[in-house]
Amino acid sequence: MWEDEHWVLTHAGQPSGLPLVVTLSTREHLDMGTLDDELASQLGRITNRLVRIIENLPHVGRVHVNRWGDGGSHFHLWFFARTARLTHVLGSPAAEWDGILPPGPDDVWRADLHTVATKLANWGGTPSMGRST
Repeated sequence: MWEDEHWVLTHAGQPSGLPLVVTLSTREHLDMGTLDDELASQLGRITNRLVRIIENLPHVGRVHVNRWGDGGSHFHLWFFARTARLTHVLGSPAAEWDGILPPGPDDVWRADLHTVATKLANWGGTPSMGRST
């Protein structure tokens, strides 16, 4: 949904139980501990920007940022947008609730993806809305 020379931001291809779930990956086959200082600095800036953008969506209460990769060595950072005012989805269980809650409306999900991609592109890179994970 967004990309630049070093990074790719993708989505799963369809709405899920949380308002938005996106994944940031490196183009190059790297893992967290192997990012050079420049890529690590970019990661911090992109992560901060994504959290600000996503948390400003009207129906998002918080963004949980997670890194999993057991068994794999390619860098992926997950952004889980928690639904605002849905108090039983607080904290780390939000990732599990994504598979339990019914998917939200497709048009709202697509509008959110567009907002995130275009606002992130204000700092560089380009939206590429046709791409999913």
